Amino acid sequence: MADAEKAQRAAESAKEAEEAARQQARRAEAAEESAEESEQSAEESEHSAEEAADEAAEAVELVAPLTDPVVDTGVRRIEAQVDKDNPWGRPGQRISRDHPFVIGFLAALGVASAAALVEAVLV
Repeated sequence: MADAEKAQRAAESAKEAEEAARQQARRAEAAEESAEESEQSAEESEHSAEEAADEAAEAVELVAPLTDPVVDTGVRRIEAQVDKDNPWGRPGQRISRDHPFVIGFLAALGVASAAALVEAVLV
């Protein structure tokens, strides 16, 4: 009986080892699938990064150079003569009353006043 028990234990151990081997094989297959998915994701990410780099290069071409005085705020402040007393720059010359902007503004102001007066009287 001792030999039969040893044989039975050996058979059980063999079955357990076989089951453990199957589990390891399943884990290995899952790991392989995961690795393939990771590789595919990495390729997609690399492709997206290349596209982003191309878009960034195109955007750089559209941006004005750093030496452009229109973009450089320091140069613009110097040109406008910004200081403590004039935070928005030194005021320029007054606009003459004969300037088309002044004439148009006053005309629009007159039309708005007339419309408001008519609205007040008739309504």
